[in-house]
Amino acid sequence: MADDLGARLDDLYEKLGSFPSREYVPWQVAQVFNALLAAAQKADGDDPVIAALQPVEQSMLGPVANVDCATMRTTTAILRGALS
Repeated sequence: MADDLGARLDDLYEKLGSFPSREYVPWQVAQVFNALLAAAQKADGDDPVIAALQPVEQSMLGPVANVDCATMRTTTAILRGALS
């Protein structure tokens, strides 16, 4: 499971690199991040880094998350590192 989760986080990290860094994350992509975060918390919720991360929320601006792509990409890398 952890290897599969790691591969999915790696893939998300790479895909986020194709978006402009200061653009808000599309909500569909944010939902994928939230699902991966939930799986990581279920698998290793005692890790202090994983436990500290919170799901992203939908912005009031429309079908986007409340974070930009650079922030989510960094958070994805941090989550991936915590699983290693």
